[in-house]
Amino acid sequence: MSNTYFVSFTLDDGEHGRRSYSTRWQDLYDAIRGLSDTYWEQTAAFIAFKTTADISQIVSAVRGAISPEYDIVLIRSMDSKIARILGPVTDPDIFAIMPYLKKA
Repeated sequence: MSNTYFVSFTLDDGEHGRRSYSTRWQDLYDAIRGLSDTYWEQTAAFIAFKTTADISQIVSAVRGAISPEYDIVLIRSMDSKIARILGPVTDPDIFAIMPYLKKA
């Protein structure tokens, strides 16, 4: 069964792990495209998609595409209250806004 998710993200401008901003950007998009044939990426730093992958598989694919020490990615199921966040979260308000959010 497919579920619908979104990712919202911001990537650090620097080069991390020998990967540039543009390489990590492309890797993230490729990771989502690898999980789904149905996705929407018309706005900047936001992708909505349908997939049979579960949240753990999405987190794993995203983690491999970015630099979690510097980049932030929010992943949320739009079908249920399941969400994960990767990266250096400095504003804890996101956890008050989304109390079901867990650090991945």
